[in-house]
Amino acid sequence: MWGLGVYGQDEWKATRNLKLTFALRVERNSNPVCQINCFSNPKGAFYTLPSYQAAQAGQDPGNTPYSSDLNYGKHQAYPGVDKAVISPRLGFSWDLRNNGKTVLSGGAGIFYDNPAAGVVDNILGLPGNPPVSVTFRVRPPCVEGPAPAAPCGTLPFDPNGAQKTFQAAASAFSITSSYNTIQSQLTPLGVILPSPAINTLLGTIKAPQWTEWNFSVQQELNRTTVLLLNYVGNHGARIYYENYWPNAWDLGALYGTGCRNGATSNCLFFNGAVNGTAGGPDYIYGSVTETKSGAISNYNGLTVSLRKQFSHWVMGHVNYTWSHNIDEESNGGVFTAGGDSILAQISPVSLRADNYGNSDYDIRHSFNGDFVISPEFHKTGAMRFLTEGWQLSGKAFVRTGLPFEVVDNNLFGVLENNAEGTIPATITGNVQPGSCGKSSASVAGTATPCLLQSAVLDTIDNPWANTAFPTQRRNQYRGPHYFDMDMNLFKGFKFTEHVNASLGVQAFNVFNHPNFGLPDNGYSDSTFGQITGMTGTPTSPYGVFLGFDSSVRVVQLSAKVVF
Repeated sequence: MWGLGVYGQDEWKATRNLKLTFALRVERNSNPVCQINCFSNPKGAFYTLPSYQAAQAGQDPGNTPYSSDLNYGKHQAYPGVDKAVISPRLGFSWDLRNNGKTVLSGGAGIFYDNPAAGVVDNILGLPGNPPVSVTFRVRPPCVEGPAPAAPCGTLPFDPNGAQKTFQAAASAFSITSSYNTIQSQLTPLGVILPSPAINTLLGTIKAPQWTEWNFSVQQELNRTTVLLLNYVGNHGARIYYENYWPNAWDLGALYGTGCRNGATSNCLFFNGAVNGTAGGPDYIYGSVTETKSGAISNYNGLTVSLRKQFSHWVMGHVNYTWSHNIDEESNGGVFTAGGDSILAQISPVSLRADNYGNSDYDIRHSFNGDFVISPEFHKTGAMRFLTEGWQLSGKAFVRTGLPFEVVDNNLFGVLENNAEGTIPATITGNVQPGSCGKSSASVAGTATPCLLQSAVLDTIDNPWANTAFPTQRRNQYRGPHYFDMDMNLFKGFKFTEHVNASLGVQAFNVFNHPNFGLPDNGYSDSTFGQITGMTGTPTSPYGVFLGFDSSVRVVQLSAKVVF
């Protein structure tokens, strides 16, 4: 795969105190190719495939050749990509009084992200689509007792049996054959073909798009103080999301009646946006995942910053941001960013039904401040060596908690052929009457949960208590707030006119303040509502991805040479 971008910019000083910036970026991102034509992708949306249509018509989908459903041996991964994406931008900077003390600035533009290369893994990796990725199950050897329903197999990794059996099974699989034909060839070998999970890339794989805008005011209050007000907003569109519902169905009739005790009629099936009562799942496939472009996001934030040079010795800066970030899926569904969000379409009806909520990284209030103290005593001789060159600095981070939702672990996996498997809990009351914090941290089981189990619909003793799919939106509850303070103390030494050295100590989380993670959000868990872990820090000598390993107080000696 490859990408090519062209960028042009022009700055025009319209007047002595007004500067305009015009920019344009044009990008072309290729459609990934496989030089041995190895890509396989369903021919369209799952409900349009011949095998699915046969299942809905009451016919046996097992007689439909896989090649009728799948485009295989393809050179290109995606059905299509953007021919080009065009990103215009406009900015301005206006010295309002033409004295450098009041500056208004802002801009707007369209920005694109590259299509996620990881989307290719959905059709090529494990699990991928047939014929590139096919799984076989080799039966164990026969044991004394009643004859099995199918021929016996061999021990795994037995060079005299299992490997030869697997090779024979692989040879028996043909993409132009039907499930029933393949299974009839595998049965004498003692091999089962589990219904393969497939991934569908639907339509043109578009580059996610963001329209961004901002406006700021910088005001010099006096010679040593500057105030900055900044408003930032953006709207995201064409964001990737995954839908696990196309072949899922309600085997246990949790949301309907008539499916229990082996019955297969009058069930509530979940097939895309249509909840039918006839037909059933397409059994020649397991879970079916459709990757689409179309999720959205919205952000608005207001930042107030104050920078003050208190004296020649002391400088400080404080920054406060109020913001709200809402989306239907964060990070393209790849991973959660500190939150605990479900990474796919939650409701079988539509993405918009339950997904549009707080982003995984939605922090409503954030404050940080820093200071630098560099005293100068202007001594001479030995006293100068002892008193000059000291510097004390620090930085503080304070923010509100990250969001999460409550899920019903009692129902995990009860809906067949749903790879996500997670179902939100049905909330019946005020499930979070207070805030999560230190009292919710699990210490020998004595913690007071910050989530009330009594405010959740009881599916532990009665799984069929649901009458409709839950409508809880993602990320509606908040975890504990966060506080961290880092400090540095250095002593500088001047060796020559151009060479300086410093030796000092750096303390991360200097007060050893405990920052608790999110509570257990799984209803029916024994620790439901309790906090069982800590969270990482924004700064650490070990990096932030170590989590709690980097969040305890860390003190290190440092030396540096500046030349």
